[in-house]
Amino acid sequence: MYLLSIVYGPPLSGKSTFASKMNNINHISVGKICRHESSQQSFRGLYLKHAILYNWFIPSQILLPLVLNNNILSQNQENVLDGIPKYSHEINPLKKLCKNNKVNLKTLHYLNPPLDILLNRLKTRRTCNLCYKSSTNTNLCSCGGLMITREEDSMTYFLDRYSRFQNHSAIILEKLSSFMEIKTYVD
Repeated sequence: MYLLSIVYGPPLSGKSTFASKMNNINHISVGKICRHESSQQSFRGLYLKHAILYNWFIPSQILLPLVLNNNILSQNQENVLDGIPKYSHEINPLKKLCKNNKVNLKTLHYLNPPLDILLNRLKTRRTCNLCYKSSTNTNLCSCGGLMITREEDSMTYFLDRYSRFQNHSAIILEKLSSFMEIKTYVD
């Protein structure tokens, strides 16, 4: 049996940073997995490359098996998922996949910082072109990669993602609270 918690919040709320500060966990970052997969020359990789570039919706039947499989999940640690669900219609497929793979959904960590904080983070956010680590460092990453501003960190892209989050968050929180403990953080 696997344990799975979810870190949920709007773009730039610090989901990956929050997960990285948790002790003894297996952090599963949907964004990092998708960016890695998009660098592959497979059909799925090419689809994900375009989905990221053009801000397309990624169907749960592509996304969920990619991030919740036995090669990624750990039985020895709590698994912490960052990046799913984004849409309310992803909850039932998520529950079904968890049930089929003996994954027990535990806690939802809901990060809900004010919009002005998110906009300030957007101004300084840089991402490594090699390891995808995000930072406010404007030069080099510790891995030797360049810290760049990704297209998905543009104001237009961010506002579109934030609007989608706002449209889905209430129903997602309501649905998940029926079978997961919810912990809210405002920062």
